Amino acid sequence: MGIVIFNREIKLKDIIKVYPYGKRTLERWISNYRKYGKIGLEPKSTRPKTNPSETPIRVKERIIELRKETNFCAKKLFWKLEKENIVVNKNTIQKIIKEVRKGKELGDVMDDFRGLKNTKQKMGLMSYL
Repeated sequence: MGIVIFNREIKLKDIIKVYPYGKRTLERWISNYRKYGKIGLEPKSTRPKTNPSETPIRVKERIIELRKETNFCAKKLFWKLEKENIVVNKNTIQKIIKEVRKGKELGDVMDDFRGLKNTKQKMGLMSYL
C-alpha cells in the first residue's frame, strides 16, 4: 500500500477515507519514507534524552544520608538542608524519600554510597527509611 501512495497512484484524500489514521499522520509517514526509506517508518522515542531540572545526585545522597541519620520528615529535612545552603523543595525531598522507600534504586552510585553489595542488604536498608 505504501508504494501505491509513494508513486501517487492513489490520492491521499482517498486513502484517508479507508484508513483510520489522520491526514497529518499519513503525510508525515510519506515524508519520512521519502527521506529515509523503511527506516523512516520505525517509531522514534519522544522521551527526552536529558532532564536539566533533575535534582543533582549529590543532593539526593545528602537527603538520604540525613534521613538515615535523623529519621526526620521531609519538612524537617528541608529546614536542615536550608541551613546547609542546599535549596530543594519540600515536595522533592518527600519524593526522593518515597522512591527509596518503595525500593526504586537511585542507581549504582547510591549502592556504593551506602556500601551495599547484595540484595538482602538493600532490602534491609528499606526498613529504616
